[in-house]
Amino acid sequence: MVADVLSTSASLGFGVVGRTGVSGTRISRGRDSIQHLREYSSDFEVYAAIRRGLERIREAVREEWMAPLGASVLIAFDEASDNRASSVNVKLIDLAHTFGIREGLTQEQVTKYQDRFILGISNLISTIAEISSEKHL
Repeated sequence: MVADVLSTSASLGFGVVGRTGVSGTRISRGRDSIQHLREYSSDFEVYAAIRRGLERIREAVREEWMAPLGASVLIAFDEASDNRASSVNVKLIDLAHTFGIREGLTQEQVTKYQDRFILGISNLISTIAEISSEKHL
């Protein structure tokens, strides 16, 4: 898709397409994905909790031999909480295009799509870890 090429979706395997307080087109939101991630919170512990949630999702996908062709990650937390990090909730949603061996794909196909998903979520984890380090300074 054109939007994927003009945003971070093609280069990083993820893009921010929605967030409270963010407007603009899908392309403009995606192009500014890393900046949107930096603006989520001023609390480095929130980013550490997000990273742990993303790591759990990545491991679950590996263990279940599922192949998400596309999915969304929902990240929510209570910015007003005294302990924002403990309120972090990270969920994998929009799994309409998730397949596996039971759905008739070969092991090779599952591995190909799973590797793409793992690359994208690993890049997101790395980006979140970098932002966490920046906020911790």
